[in-house]
Amino acid sequence: MVSTISIINEVIVMKDMPYKRGSLDDIMETTNPVKGYKGFYKAGNDKFVCRGTIYECPGVASVSGEPKLCEHGIHFCQDLRDVLEYYPPNEGELHVAEVVAIGQTLIGYDKCVTNRIVLVEEVDLYAALKDYNFGDKNIGEYNIGNCNLGNKNSGNYNNGNLNIGDNNTGGMNYGYNNNGLRNIGNSNLGDNNVGDSNLGSNNIGTHNTGSHNIGCFNVGFNCGKGCFNTESVKMRMFNKPCELELEDWYRSYAYTILKTMPSVNDPHPIDTQIIVKRQEWWNRLHSDYKQSILDIPNFDPEIFYSITGIRVDDTNCRIEILGKLKP
Repeated sequence: MVSTISIINEVIVMKDMPYKRGSLDDIMETTNPVKGYKGFYKAGNDKFVCRGTIYECPGVASVSGEPKLCEHGIHFCQDLRDVLEYYPPNEGELHVAEVVAIGQTLIGYDKCVTNRIVLVEEVDLYAALKDYNFGDKNIGEYNIGNCNLGNKNSGNYNNGNLNIGDNNTGGMNYGYNNNGLRNIGNSNLGDNNVGDSNLGSNNIGTHNTGSHNIGCFNVGFNCGKGCFNTESVKMRMFNKPCELELEDWYRSYAYTILKTMPSVNDPHPIDTQIIVKRQEWWNRLHSDYKQSILDIPNFDPEIFYSITGIRVDDTNCRIEILGKLKP
């Protein structure tokens, strides 16, 4: 039986092997050795942990069965910089090991998966990425400032990506002491806040606790436009009032399904390719999923088409579904 030390010594000579990145559409399969990097969070006793599994470095790890990208196997990246995208810095102390896959391996665009891997040695992230940063003690790429962990931060002590300011945790924050994503202002906790000291998401104003508030000192979810409100307001769906509150909508099955629609962050699909992808997505949906969307209060197929680019009557829906559509 080949010892762990022998395997590690054998793959060390492969450290400078070239690699070919897969495409977004095609996944390459190989049994040849593939070099890369794997991220971990450091646990007690200096253990390397990834998704609850403890790894030894140096060491050899394996799983049973065939690997499947994003579902089963030991995942890693061929480019060290790609690793940073998959390990949120606010979840633990990031460490990275140089690895060589020696089993059955699938190569995707920015990550790979294998059923057998060798952990060769830990990587000094500061040294490996220093040429991409302007400042001191940054881990990541293209940071301007000091002690940033992530990519394209401008400022100091940011954890995440594309932050501008200081002490932000998350991504695309503009300001100071924000924790979340896409906040503009200071001391926000949540996502998509504009203003200061909001606790929640999608608030515009200051000192709101909850989400989807516009104004100041509102407490709750969707308390409306104004100040010092604690009661939620009803929604409008398809240009008409309905009995749903915004919180009900975000918890609905239809909303969960619509989040899987291609380019969901682009509400008006002027790009022809996006329209085609969305229509194909709709055509492949199970009839029960379509029914959930068609059951949205006040559903109007023409309004739905004008916003999403999807013709719901272009597919073989059930008779009861077709009965709801305008001619």
